[in-house]
Amino acid sequence: MDFNEFLISAGKVQDKQVKYFLIWVSKYNAYKKRYQQSSDQEYFNSLLETHQDWQVAQAKKAVNFCRYYQSVYAWNKTTETVVPLHSAYLHLKLLF
Repeated sequence: MDFNEFLISAGKVQDKQVKYFLIWVSKYNAYKKRYQQSSDQEYFNSLLETHQDWQVAQAKKAVNFCRYYQSVYAWNKTTETVVPLHSAYLHLKLLF
């Protein structure tokens, strides 16, 4: 299951929002690659200069979902598939 499928299956992100969540995560990753020493709060504060509050909230939610996804799934190099790390994914709807 890739991150895109994960967002939809979590039931907390509408299909039409998925592309924006993917964009936020991509922008976050690019920022962290460029400014490795900066904190997450610095990143989200920088967004406030050019984006509305609801967009920054959406970006935070996207990054949090991505972190959760990465904590639950791992890339299996042998089978070249994404596999669950543990059963925490089953409780996703309760966590968010």
